[in-house]
This record gives sequence, C-alpha cells and structure tokens, in this order.
Amino acid sequence: MWNGPLPTSIATSGSFPSWVSRSAGAVGVGIQKTDIVGPGRTPVVLIEVEEITPYLVKVTELGGHVVLPKTPIPNMGWFAHIVDFDGNLFGLIQAPSAP
Repeated sequence: MWNGPLPTSIATSGSFPSWVSRSAGAVGVGIQKTDIVGPGRTPVVLIEVEEITPYLVKVTELGGHVVLPKTPIPNMGWFAHIVDFDGNLFGLIQAPSAP
C-alpha cells in the first residue's frame, strides 16, 4: 500500500501535540489528545485502502454517508471521512501511488 517513508514524528495541532508512526508492512497509527469528547472531537480511525472511491459508493449503498469526500493531502495521498449506519465516524486514507 504505502510506498513512501514516513518516519515517526511529533506535530502540533492547536495546543495539543500529535504523534504519528508508520513502519513498513505495519498499520499506521496517529494519536492526538483532546479534552472534550463529543461528535467531531474524538479520534477518527483511518483505514488505508488502495482506492477510496469504491468504498464511498459502498458505504452509501449500505446506509452510511460520506461526511468529507475524497480530499487531497499534499505529498501524502487522499482521505475521506464516512459515517456508518450506526453513526460511527471513521476515515479512509489512500497513498499517492493510486490516482
């Protein structure tokens, strides 16, 4: 899936540090602290897929909906946010090798 190196890094988003880790052949992980739990303020699990678009179609066919359509991330690929039929928010991420 992911072909480029992305080392473990610390970034700042607002006043909270974020931690991102990726290793070849492993699941990528990102963590960010939040003081408020609620819709739009909780962690979003990202699932890496080869191509986002077919999954966006399937989610709507199964009763979920797209919250954020396929969106470019410069030099990293694309991502989208979806809500399943139970109301769970999660994301999809696609490496830049797939158009």
